[in-house]
Amino acid sequence: MTEDLNDLVRKGQAPTGPLDGLLPVAVPPADTAAQASEGEGEPLPGLDDVRVSGFLADALARVKARCDGRELPLVTPWPGLNSMIGGGLWPGLVVLTGNTGSGKSQWALQVALAAAQASHPVLYVGLELDRLGLVCRLAALLTPERLQWADLYLGKVQTPDAFAKAKPVLETVPLYLDESRPGGWYMVDAEKRLKQMLEAYPGGMNRPCPLVVVDFLQIVGGPEKELRERIGRAAYDARILARRHNAVVVLISSTARENYLMMAGLARKKEGGVKEAKGVDALGAGDASRFVGLGKESGEIEYAADLVLALCRERQEEGGSVPPVWLAIAKQRAGVSGWCRLGFDGCRFSEGGSNGITTGRRNV
Repeated sequence: MTEDLNDLVRKGQAPTGPLDGLLPVAVPPADTAAQASEGEGEPLPGLDDVRVSGFLADALARVKARCDGRELPLVTPWPGLNSMIGGGLWPGLVVLTGNTGSGKSQWALQVALAAAQASHPVLYVGLELDRLGLVCRLAALLTPERLQWADLYLGKVQTPDAFAKAKPVLETVPLYLDESRPGGWYMVDAEKRLKQMLEAYPGGMNRPCPLVVVDFLQIVGGPEKELRERIGRAAYDARILARRHNAVVVLISSTARENYLMMAGLARKKEGGVKEAKGVDALGAGDASRFVGLGKESGEIEYAADLVLALCRERQEEGGSVPPVWLAIAKQRAGVSGWCRLGFDGCRFSEGGSNGITTGRRNV
């Protein structure tokens, strides 16, 4: 069993940086430590450790398990979306971006609740939302009256009756809400929490893959002074976390202010910025991969991600009907980009209209 990071640090066998714990390595001898400090990197593992024959059997066993239906993806609440992403969310790094108020947190909570109800262990790290608000959001998703979570939160409904219907589910599902301090929570903390959670749900490959949601990426902590460097490091650490524990890791990312118009279908990306433009493809049409890279300081995020999703919504005209939400499948390593049309009532997303409109552009 892997030793606790703190024990490794005390023994001098691991770096002490707060993010380095995600990938602990032995401290190199003095002669190689000098080389590492000059930019030559960490000591390489032995050649036999990286030979394909050493992990071929495990890879073939995993492929067979997927072919036989013994290893399955995490199924989202929307069948049309599932059909476009290989049946659901497979282990790896998922980035979800969207404008303020587009429903990113509620989308992720709806996925998290459905996953927990399907026996996937779920860790939801809320760096912005308080625990009471998170519980109210979950409870509203479980009430047949289609309540708004804000009405629960503000005491505008008969709270005991509303919670009575949600309570039996929330008491039994493997769903954990970690209310953490913005800027003071590092990705290494996600691995510590995930390990605690998985100890309670053993089973290895036979266990439904775990889900980790970080809400949201731009307020994750780290030693880097520059925001771009900090969230870039966090994104790659999240991908390592997903690989190591065969987990789905969802990072919620805020949209850069200069891209708000594009996310509303009103502008196109241009070298040096964006501007309003006529003749732009409407939301739900054209190449969905144009929505890669619209998150704040996003750069490395999209490179690290296996799947990039963008919640796009037209501005609602005064007195007009509520516009649909278009989920752009902007990047998919194991598939093609495309669009999924969703409805959103402020609490829950539902599928409707034309789903699964695929552009045929493959992301690699």
